Amino acid sequence: MATDAYDLNEAYRQTQSQIYNLQETILNSAKHSGSADERSARDLQMVADREPQTTEVRSTQVLEYVLNKYGSAPRESLGTLMYHAYKTGSFENNDDEKRLLDDPFAVSMPRPFLPALSEDSINKLITIRVFYEDLRDSFNHSNAPRARNNEIWGCQVYTDDSEPLLVLRHCGLSLADFNGTSRTPANLDNQDFVQGAVPPDNAPFDLEMDLLILPRLEQYASVEQYGVLSRSWGVDAPTPHDGLSYGIYEIRIATRDTSTRNIDQSDQQQITLKW
Repeated sequence: MATDAYDLNEAYRQTQSQIYNLQETILNSAKHSGSADERSARDLQMVADREPQTTEVRSTQVLEYVLNKYGSAPRESLGTLMYHAYKTGSFENNDDEKRLLDDPFAVSMPRPFLPALSEDSINKLITIRVFYEDLRDSFNHSNAPRARNNEIWGCQVYTDDSEPLLVLRHCGLSLADFNGTSRTPANLDNQDFVQGAVPPDNAPFDLEMDLLILPRLEQYASVEQYGVLSRSWGVDAPTPHDGLSYGIYEIRIATRDTSTRNIDQSDQQQITLKW
């Protein structure tokens, strides 16, 4: 009997020990699992902090302010600029190509394309003519130092030193037939005021874009869209932008005549005779 009692007590102790060990294992497993979850949450938060935050930016409020202050839709044009990847646009035909070639800094870090503008330029338009080759180079980051340097600040409304071709891409213009639906966010009446269409099959096209000059903003948001991540200004630092702003008002697309595809671009000239 004593032996049977001993065996029963020993069996009970072993069973209880196994239960305690199992409980401890479960508790330790839960603790480790909780630690892993906490580490995972911290890791995810660190990744989220590095990723651009989703920000809804609407240009309507700025445009309504300009409309109320200046009293009418933009009607006056400041002129037309021919886009150049290395030169600042000029309303006069100043050819400083040789100076640029002699200045390596101007080639790698060119000045912004838009010239300096005064506040008298607000609510006026600037037209920029862009060749297909320049737009293609911007997408490829080839012969496009401003795109390579990611010189774009804001969303829908941009600093006046932002690269216009990056702004075009950020607003949804593509070389293919897949394009955004709000490519002219500075147009209060039509935020996709695009005349003509991007041709299919990567057919070349040239374009003109009208930029509406707007007042300086206190802050410009960083937003990623259409493969372009714009940069912020005035959000993390109190230093305000020292220039003006602009947005795309209208785009006009002109498809090239494909019959001249095998002819050098310099020879693709249309001669108009007056009789």
